[in-house]
Amino acid sequence: MMSTIEMAARALCKARGHDPDEVVTPEILLNIDGLTRLPVHGFHAAAWTFYAPMVRTVLEAIRDPALDMRKVCTFEAAEIEWPKMIDAALAQPVTSEKATA
Repeated sequence: MMSTIEMAARALCKARGHDPDEVVTPEILLNIDGLTRLPVHGFHAAAWTFYAPMVRTVLEAIRDPALDMRKVCTFEAAEIEWPKMIDAALAQPVTSEKATA
């Protein structure tokens, strides 16, 4: 089963026109997307893994629900359950079975 971060990273990768499962180097994606948070030089991994840091940043940004979200649900859902769900997503490790050094 995929983690929340992997699902979102794969969606971003596809939206940018990449095959999420293609094994690439960070330099390849840098040339295409201008990604700035790069892993160790020469590292090869599935393309989606290079989008995971962006997904983490977004999840961290939405950990505390905004007013529009608070208006449509109960206090418990917005103030207690939502942050728990975001924290659970952030706690999952990002791994790719296709990663190689």
